[in-house]
Amino acid sequence: MAAPSEKPENIKVIRCPIEGFFLPQISGMADHRREGKINRELRGMISYYNRPEQYGSLSGDFEVTFYNGNLLGLHFIGASYNRRSAHPDKIDFGIQIDLTTGVRYELSDLFKEGVDYEGRIKELCRINEAGYRLTNKDVCNWTWDGWSYTEFARLWEGDRFLLSADSIRVYDSLNYATGYFSGYRVPLADLTDIINTDGRMWKALKSREPMNVDVVLEPLDIGDFFLREYDIKPGDDASWATNIMGEPKSKTPVQEGMRYEYDDLEIIVGPQGKVVNIIADKKDVSTRRWVHPGSLIKTVKARYGNEAVVSSYGEYDFYEYIFYRDIDNLRPKYILRFAVKKGTDTVSYIGWRISEP
Repeated sequence: MAAPSEKPENIKVIRCPIEGFFLPQISGMADHRREGKINRELRGMISYYNRPEQYGSLSGDFEVTFYNGNLLGLHFIGASYNRRSAHPDKIDFGIQIDLTTGVRYELSDLFKEGVDYEGRIKELCRINEAGYRLTNKDVCNWTWDGWSYTEFARLWEGDRFLLSADSIRVYDSLNYATGYFSGYRVPLADLTDIINTDGRMWKALKSREPMNVDVVLEPLDIGDFFLREYDIKPGDDASWATNIMGEPKSKTPVQEGMRYEYDDLEIIVGPQGKVVNIIADKKDVSTRRWVHPGSLIKTVKARYGNEAVVSSYGEYDFYEYIFYRDIDNLRPKYILRFAVKKGTDTVSYIGWRISEP
């Protein structure tokens, strides 16, 4: 597990307009795999509410609420529309991401295990009503100031919070007509006895002083892609695959062994616990139509060309082919990499980088 860095990377947050809402994406991290993981999770968390297949749509935007080089806090506010609903559903949630690990923190991660932190926060808000309470002037003018502490205590749950260097904001939303609670700002100093000061979230929060981060408006369309890279190949242990990809969404018996299903790809694991195939059906590209171990190299060259060797190492030649979706617009979309053992006609290694919108 990576430790908070004393020298944070020079990242920026991309504000991408997508079909009526703005999507946050991270750019500039040296670890492209971790950057890709973070960006996939951000896309998943927000795009979940955009459901055109159910005749729904999403509008909304986000702001950066905290950044110190190691920890990034985002606040997304929007509305999800469905043609069968009288009013849109309000979408409002905070995202606190550890940039050194890619972990998204929940409020429970801040506190000692087994502590009733929700009860403690509610009680502090009750006895410090005047000092903690926020109004729409403190937050923004679309919040509603007519709520009572009783309503807050009944409705608030610990997943509705925003983090800052010295406090947390706890809030909730009522129905469409009334708007949002402005909520309370609870100083961390009043919670010190229940904070887990040995926990990853606290260490990430206190690793550096808050700093500014550039938020740049950049369109994201079919011509703009983010790099994904998988360091998995046939012959690897299944434990190595799950170490890189995490636990699969499902495991299904197939003729070759077990199929591990992920959002981006499937991994076929043989009876000996070894990866025997990797399948990536993304957009119009699939590894089933690419190169597999056992393919004749003369067949591969006939299909993809002879001039693709990018390097040689030991007993392997490494090949790379760039694919284009539109031949009139030669921007690379998919990059296939594989290695061929020298002196044979057999592809003995398969690996690839997939660029995706």
